[in-house]
Amino acid sequence: MFTTGGAQSNHAMLTAVCAKKPGMEPILILKKRGVTERKGNQLLEYLIDTDVRFMDTDSYDDIYAEIDRVGKAFAGLVKMAREGQFKPTDNVLYLYSGGASGLFTIDIELD
Repeated sequence: MFTTGGAQSNHAMLTAVCAKKPGMEPILILKKRGVTERKGNQLLEYLIDTDVRFMDTDSYDDIYAEIDRVGKAFAGLVKMAREGQFKPTDNVLYLYSGGASGLFTIDIELD
């Protein structure tokens, strides 16, 4: 599962927490601008062992291109799985910045 936002994005942090609940592995590709040390949301993402990657850009087009590049690498792994070379744990899910696209809704029952 991929999403993006600023370095201290509430959306990205909450998406990562919600993705972890059913066992998904979130990858956050965040803008490098802002606080990137382990404070605030960066600390929480670290504590739940989230894959956080920073890009030195102000353009979401650049970030979405990187998400597509990484996603295609995962697609290559899926192809390998189909050929019996390894078993993936899940499919890839993209959530756009701020979660405002309305394309996806994840229904998770929280304890």
